[in-house]
Amino acid sequence: MKHKLLLSFLLSLVLCFKLQSQCTPAYSLLCEDAPILNEPQELNGVTCRLIDFLNPTGFLPCRDSSTGIPHNTVWYKFQGREGLFTFTINVSNCEISGDGLQVGLVEECDENRSVFCSGICRDKSITFAANLECEKVYSLFIDGCSGAVCDYQIQVKGSGKSCKKIPYSAFVFDDENSNCIYDSGEEKEYDIVVLDSFNNKIVTRGNRSFYLMGEQNYGKHYFKIDYRNPYVTVCSDWILVDLDSTTTEINLEYGRKILLKCPLMNVDVSLNSVPRFCEIWSYNIQYSNTGTEAASNASVVLKLDPHLQFLSSSKTPDRIELPYIYYNLGDINIFESGQFTLNVKNDCINAKLGMTHCIDAHIYPDSICNPSSLWNGASIKLSSQCDKDKVIFDIWNSGDGDMDEKKSVLYCGR
Repeated sequence: MKHKLLLSFLLSLVLCFKLQSQCTPAYSLLCEDAPILNEPQELNGVTCRLIDFLNPTGFLPCRDSSTGIPHNTVWYKFQGREGLFTFTINVSNCEISGDGLQVGLVEECDENRSVFCSGICRDKSITFAANLECEKVYSLFIDGCSGAVCDYQIQVKGSGKSCKKIPYSAFVFDDENSNCIYDSGEEKEYDIVVLDSFNNKIVTRGNRSFYLMGEQNYGKHYFKIDYRNPYVTVCSDWILVDLDSTTTEINLEYGRKILLKCPLMNVDVSLNSVPRFCEIWSYNIQYSNTGTEAASNASVVLKLDPHLQFLSSSKTPDRIELPYIYYNLGDINIFESGQFTLNVKNDCINAKLGMTHCIDAHIYPDSICNPSSLWNGASIKLSSQCDKDKVIFDIWNSGDGDMDEKKSVLYCGR
């Protein structure tokens, strides 16, 4: 059952979004979807207006304030630069409510890593300063308090300096000879997530072509792969790298050993551009096989929102039975991936501003390959707490079966 829950998450993904007006640079209604600008100065001079909608899945990094309910929230994301920056958001022409706007800044899209949050709504201007770090990505939000819809202009002052760019590579490979060392000819997978734990901070590195490093990053870094595949084990899920001024590149190679031959299919839906009402919206459909065996006769099924009209796609559908659209993909090899675009238009007559539109995608084959042989029912859980200069761990088996062998726990801390 636990394997089925995991695979179900990978096999099917629903993309929902809200209608939004066009601004330059583009904002997003979800923090995770905001495009990353090269530096904070690219926000200087941005002028736009909020639209009226409710963010049911949004968050604000200052929930304890009286205005901590997301309304009309927009997000901008940018790569940091080393130094002090001042952000001013000028507010004007507020409608619907006179409460005005509140603003804030978080690291990445983590509401627990707030850099600044006003907590107070203003209908004139909001100014705050922040010391930024060049290797981090920051997200700026603007929120309409109690449903306020206002014009806003962003001003950014400060220059800062950029980080040293170090070539960065991370991949998983099929360790065919079980030596845990990459050998020429072994299959690679680059689309992985790597967590960098340094100074008690967790940063997601993912699949980037370079690593941004300032002097504050010198030291021992534990790069841990976030790789969830029920059909393999990883030789070592963490790699220690000592970074300093002499570091010229970072190469992370994670070997995996196959437990069972089976395909593991994934599909993802993303919006290629900021949508506008009654215009053509273009979606990108990406699929891949991260399993241990080629997938035969793979296919993708899309389910359209009732307010979305199918126009065209870069891959010809095998059949259309609205709201479903069927695509045959053929055989998909291990680590093979592909994509195609889908063009739709929303119903200009019956759809309303602020309405949520969704596209559901499912990929086949989606069967579990003999999960009972991979799991004996044991489920190990771990919790920890600090006691002065000690860390106390509680480890227990909450599953239905006994462990077959002893396991060790590695703790990396500073």
